Amino acid sequence: MPRSKGVLRPGTSVLKGKASTLKLHGPVPSDASRLDLEDTNEWSRARALVKPDDQLDLSEAELKEEIARVLTIRTPQLSEGLVIWSHKEAAFVPRTVPTTGAVLLDVPSTCLHVDSPEAREQAAYLGPSGRITLADTLTLAAKAAPKAVREKSRKGGEDEEDEEEGDGDGDGDEGDGDEGEQGGQERGSVSEGAGDAPPPGAEAGAEKAADAGTDTRAEDGADGGDGEGAPDGEGAGDGEDGASLAEGEEGAEGEAEGGVAVAPRPVKKVANQFNFCDRAALTYNNPSRTLSTQTEPPPRAVFSEQVMQWIIYDAYQKDWEEKQAGKEKEVKQAPKQFGRQAERKLDERTNPNSSLNRSIRAAKTIERMLNQNTSDDIAKDCRYYEDGSDEFREGAGTLLPLWKFHYEPTKKFHVTNICWNPRYQDMFAVTLGYLEFMKQAAAGAVCVFTMKNPSYPEYVLHTTSSVMTAEFHHEQVNLLAVGLYDGSVAVYDLQLSQQDPVFRSDSVHNKHCDMVWQVTWGQDTADGELNLYSVSNDGQVFNWVLTSSTLHQTTVISLVLERGTPVAGPDGTTLTITGCGTAIAFHPTNPKVFLVGTEEGQVFKCSTEYTSMYLLSYSAHHMPVHRIHFNYYLPDIFITCSADWRIKIWEEGRTEPLFVFDLHCSVGDVQWAPYSSTVFAAVTLDGKAHVYDLNVSRYQPICVQNIVSRKKNRLTRLAFNKKHPLIVVGDERGTVTSLKLSPNLRVKPKATKKQAHLTPRDLEVLKMDKLLALVREPFILQRPPDAEQQPE
Repeated sequence: MPRSKGVLRPGTSVLKGKASTLKLHGPVPSDASRLDLEDTNEWSRARALVKPDDQLDLSEAELKEEIARVLTIRTPQLSEGLVIWSHKEAAFVPRTVPTTGAVLLDVPSTCLHVDSPEAREQAAYLGPSGRITLADTLTLAAKAAPKAVREKSRKGGEDEEDEEEGDGDGDGDEGDGDEGEQGGQERGSVSEGAGDAPPPGAEAGAEKAADAGTDTRAEDGADGGDGEGAPDGEGAGDGEDGASLAEGEEGAEGEAEGGVAVAPRPVKKVANQFNFCDRAALTYNNPSRTLSTQTEPPPRAVFSEQVMQWIIYDAYQKDWEEKQAGKEKEVKQAPKQFGRQAERKLDERTNPNSSLNRSIRAAKTIERMLNQNTSDDIAKDCRYYEDGSDEFREGAGTLLPLWKFHYEPTKKFHVTNICWNPRYQDMFAVTLGYLEFMKQAAAGAVCVFTMKNPSYPEYVLHTTSSVMTAEFHHEQVNLLAVGLYDGSVAVYDLQLSQQDPVFRSDSVHNKHCDMVWQVTWGQDTADGELNLYSVSNDGQVFNWVLTSSTLHQTTVISLVLERGTPVAGPDGTTLTITGCGTAIAFHPTNPKVFLVGTEEGQVFKCSTEYTSMYLLSYSAHHMPVHRIHFNYYLPDIFITCSADWRIKIWEEGRTEPLFVFDLHCSVGDVQWAPYSSTVFAAVTLDGKAHVYDLNVSRYQPICVQNIVSRKKNRLTRLAFNKKHPLIVVGDERGTVTSLKLSPNLRVKPKATKKQAHLTPRDLEVLKMDKLLALVREPFILQRPPDAEQQPE
């Protein structure tokens, strides 16, 4: 009865190697074949495992239990559970462990899609079984061997066939059942048609392969071996596997010669797209270790301190004193220059007859000549031109544009103030900064221009902050006082060829706490020292005295707002509200009296002798006061302008304005004309210049002219020239435009026969007094109280 086909055991791979050796190199002696087969059988036998005495006995359930081992990237030597002291939490917090994993290899998959051409080609090559059997391998190897080797192998197989048959018949019953079955299975897989009469199993296998239409010679041989299990088993029991392999090869050759076998499949090498293997490893999990360290917590102390204004002030003052002490040490350590070389350098800077100064003056003269030739028409218009159309316009005039002054590096800065030099009437100073406080720059400049050279400034002074105001000294015209955005006050000497100021307030406590809106020179002290006054947004008015080396500061007055009801603080105390100073002007005849304007719209009359009270308070405007200016002919008349669109003319001692003008736009600046007591000019943010003459009209301006485009630019400041009929206006692009007033804007009063003895100044005063008499309230005589008569 045919045996069922068994599962190949581990010895099969050895037999395959033996079979390939026989086919390629011919038969070997039978004794050697038997010894080899015996060695193979010994290797394939189940070996007895040596069991230690102390081996743990496990039950069947425990043996079947699968214990998974995962290979991790955790470093056993790396300590876990580390802690670190946190000063914020005041406790130990766990410390993060860095990751130790890294990607070393990343290979993409080589799987093929079943519908791809490569997958179809590989499936056709493997056949329906999906794999190449050992018989196919032997057939291909035999056809690939040389012809002489095949003939020699065939003859050797015929000689061995007779011996194989005899040994198989005699020793078949003596072989071991298990070994016979195994040998039959192995020989059945490699022998087909070795004898003259094929066994029934082989014929059945051949018919089955023929019906399938494929080459299944290896499978037929295997079926034949299974059908004749007893004879093959007997032969295998004696260890004659070499003869069986030879017979299998001869049977394959015989079938090929007889025409029974199918044509061999062509050999084609196909790349194996699945050349990979899966490997798994079980590693030993190192036991976890716990490492703990006990440390002493860092020392702690409780600190508490009150922070108040004077404590902060003392800290800043102490820091400033330390810096000053350090500077003094540096000055002492600095080597002093002696000799003729140092004297020569000092002489070149200060001596006007030095070669350096002479060459600079020569270059400036040539530059002025070139500019005069270039702008000769404008220079002639400034000097001689008079608008003839004024004869046909009564009560109206025009402004003739002349030069435009600008400094290229400051073309985006705002013109914050303009002031003329009191001695050199063609020279004026322009301060450049930013009036938009959210757009402040880290630098500013002061440019000193002259009408003789409009192309480039005569002096350029660079500062570390925006310059808000400037003014020349009325006697020492080379001194220029400036106020900065950071609250500092500085004094420059234009005679010195240096950028640093000769005097500057300290940056800690000897300065304002907010920007300086205006500075003005005061009367010299009794000791002959120069002094100036400044007003700032911090509500303080300071007096600065120029000593030999520093600026000595004194507080004149604090601008405390007067309110009807006191303001209560959070703790129930009464708070003092301080105003923000924006403008200051001294009385022309009384140098101890001055007026201060604030952002709240109020104007205070103060005195340098009384620092705790006001002489008078004016409720002038509803918005910040931009300018206060006294009349040149009547010292008791002054004018103010504000951002509330209004210009008001006041008389000292009266709390109500004499004239009020509404310009329908914020007024940036206003000034009285120096040649007339009734003429004043103002500039507005819409780019227009307004000129009024109260002697012509008390309600409408006699000239309104656009200077810059309203959409792109705005006017900020103006200034009258005290000698020539000129005004200069500044805008927000750092440009200053000079304008000449037409004859109708500067009409002088004519004296009558009775007024022939009066001077022009007296005529201007009379003209203004007539206008003021129309608006002043009549003086009412009050009857004095009756004196009580004492009884006799």
